[in-house]
Amino acid sequence: MRAEDASAKNLRSYTVIRGWGVSSDGAGSITRPEVRGQMLALERAYKRAGYSPNNVALFEGQGTGTPMGDEVELQAICRL
Repeated sequence: MRAEDASAKNLRSYTVIRGWGVSSDGAGSITRPEVRGQMLALERAYKRAGYSPNNVALFEGQGTGTPMGDEVELQAICRL
């Protein structure tokens, strides 16, 4: 639900998503992402939200459910 709609209905908001980002790794795939592609998605999300990685306390990761995909996602978050 949009934040404005929740507020109008006096509903409690637990979080507000300020930014999101996507990218295609090119040679990778949804189950074999590349660090650079993940970093590009994160950079786009931060730009859209107007935040720096240093100002964010909580990260929600997609998680491919594969050892390689999860490791790539963690590496990308740690490199920002």
